[in-house]
Amino acid sequence: MSIEINLLPEYKKSILENKVTLVKNFSKISTEYDFNSLVNFIENYDPKILQKTNGDVFQSCFSIPRLQGHFHDFSYFQNFLREVFNYTKQDMDGCDIFFSLKSGAGECHSDEEDVFLIGLNGTTNYKTIGKEINNYQISKGDLLFIPRGILHKVIPLSSRIVLSIAFWGCKR
Repeated sequence: MSIEINLLPEYKKSILENKVTLVKNFSKISTEYDFNSLVNFIENYDPKILQKTNGDVFQSCFSIPRLQGHFHDFSYFQNFLREVFNYTKQDMDGCDIFFSLKSGAGECHSDEEDVFLIGLNGTTNYKTIGKEINNYQISKGDLLFIPRGILHKVIPLSSRIVLSIAFWGCKR
């Protein structure tokens, strides 16, 4: 299995400067991550599934944490990003997937860690809120970097599956 990654120098520079950065077509992902593959994984491994939003189960957001050991692609992306951005390794670093069955909106929040989001299925809008309000839309193969402490809101525009790679350590 080969994974192609496209990270131009200007995107790398932007991420190193801790700017929210959208990289369209970051990777050509040959693996099909859809709801059938998600259900198969759940049936075979019985992972811990967290409901991230309350309310209608179809509009809720769910996550499955700590998946870097289960999917080659996820480990590959995590290792690539750790090396390129020279993150110190931390036990809390991880690869989680977030998924929802219908469009809806999450709560505004910020994270304590740097987060790289990679679209696996569907389309998701991320709204960052600061001096300016910006919208970033990711689909399969796109990457969005949100530095720790940036207030943002997740707005799925369809059913979606997103890989979230978190780094708790600092860039060296």
